[in-house]
Amino acid sequence: MRRIILTPIILVSILPLSIISCTKNEENGKEAKLEEIEVKEVEVSEEIVTEDKGKADTIRGKYLYNEKCANCHGPTGHGDGPQAAFLDPKPTNLSDAKYMSTLTDEHIFKTISEGGIAVGKSNLMPRWKFVLLENDIWIVVAYIRKDICECEYKGS
Repeated sequence: MRRIILTPIILVSILPLSIISCTKNEENGKEAKLEEIEVKEVEVSEEIVTEDKGKADTIRGKYLYNEKCANCHGPTGHGDGPQAAFLDPKPTNLSDAKYMSTLTDEHIFKTISEGGIAVGKSNLMPRWKFVLLENDIWIVVAYIRKDICECEYKGS
């Protein structure tokens, strides 16, 4: 019985000593020290970053448009999304290059960010600034310009 009680006490006493000895260098008995590792800076080519970012922005723009805009404006921007039937007035046809080229990117951004009412349009167009980051809204603007209307601002 005495042996059963002493065995755990001895093991508990020896365990810390074995842990301490693990930190000693076996060759010279000194404590092991972590070696410092020099980290070198990695240079990144601007061209590669720009290309990847541009492609990523296009993919993200399409994703955000399909997630947030296509229900009303439709997948191709014609204003014929599944929710459009229930809206009066109907959503803007974003694929109308003649109309869209009269709008600045800032105007499109404001419409998305602040909602339709902020630019004299329908109050049914929600304010996405509480849902999307500012950068994401710009990505959607770029997607609309490049892939939906395929147009640029040309003045009114």
